[in-house]
Amino acid sequence: WRIGYRGDVHVFHLGGGTLARSSPKKLYLNIRNSLTMIYKNESSGQFRKIYRVKYFLEHLAAFQFRLKGKKEFASAIIDGYKDFNKSKSQIKKNNSLLNWSGAIQRKSPVKLVVWQSQVMGKKKFTDF
Repeated sequence: WRIGYRGDVHVFHLGGGTLARSSPKKLYLNIRNSLTMIYKNESSGQFRKIYRVKYFLEHLAAFQFRLKGKKEFASAIIDGYKDFNKSKSQIKKNNSLLNWSGAIQRKSPVKLVVWQSQVMGKKKFTDF
């Protein structure tokens, strides 16, 4: 086996092109992976704040899915949280980011996707 590097090659990622946008599996992976990324890169206190808001909004979305008869999407949300919580103790925190003292200035207010899409009815990125 050999490993090589080609610096002149460009790879374009289709942003989740292997799973349909309306796939419960994609929703599950997005929930689980976003929780993992936030847990790795935020302080414990900041993570708890974000987790509470995400938990409330995403479980509200799960409730709405159940009301609409889309129980596989509701289960995807619940399973994403369950699997994250099961594996949380094995996730290594990114201490280099946690100890960084520089502040990044936001250019615009934070807009929660679940709120904007489910409550405000915005369906396209351009609506945000």
